[in-house]
Amino acid sequence: MSEEKAADLGLRPRPRFHAFAVSGSDPLLMLTGVIPATEKVLRRSRLSIGSGTKLMATLLNYLEATGGRYGLQTMCEGRGMANATIIERL
Repeated sequence: MSEEKAADLGLRPRPRFHAFAVSGSDPLLMLTGVIPATEKVLRRSRLSIGSGTKLMATLLNYLEATGGRYGLQTMCEGRGMANATIIERL
């Protein structure tokens, strides 16, 4: 939504996407694509694995509850593809 609509509804930004990476791996070796995707997004963002937790809503709630700044989410997409996302709590 637009910034104006969010303000009208009294909503505020919570996270922002800090970095994103997608990788491919051998589809016969299931669930391995998150490893190169994670390495790629951490390298790109200059962060370490100590930024990580799980799914996005849980990730953001955890960052807000603990005062954390960055969080890492990874996911296999099937057929050898995987993605990794880093968000930054605002």
